[in-house]
Amino acid sequence: MKKHVVKKYVNPAFRPLPWLLGPAGVAMLAAAASPSGPYGTVREGLLGAVALFYAVRTARLGVVAGPDGVRVRNLHSARTVRWERIEGFALAGHLEIRLRDGGTVSGRALEPGLGFPREHHTARALAELEAALAAHRPAAPAR
Repeated sequence: MKKHVVKKYVNPAFRPLPWLLGPAGVAMLAAAASPSGPYGTVREGLLGAVALFYAVRTARLGVVAGPDGVRVRNLHSARTVRWERIEGFALAGHLEIRLRDGGTVSGRALEPGLGFPREHHTARALAELEAALAAHRPAAPAR
């Protein structure tokens, strides 16, 4: 029985963001809830809620390759693309999944930005995704 490997790819620069946004959100919510403090306003409460929302969303960012296809989790959307629908992968400032029907799906969690060289993580992830795609393609019929 073949073991199916699930692998998550994400820009390393995004990994500390939940740890920064989460405590900031909690602090703002606590300040907004404080009846005696000078910061007990709706604005701080809303900012805290937004910070917590984005802490959770950035923790989920990633491109996950699994046995059935590729799951793309961007900041505001998530989509699963089955292996049969994928034509290939490319870098267009971020990971781009090219579909057989001509469409594309953007994987914003895999972009070279923020000082990390492209060769460091995006090129390696691209090569691994291409290899996974090749492994999921049906074998060519023998002639």
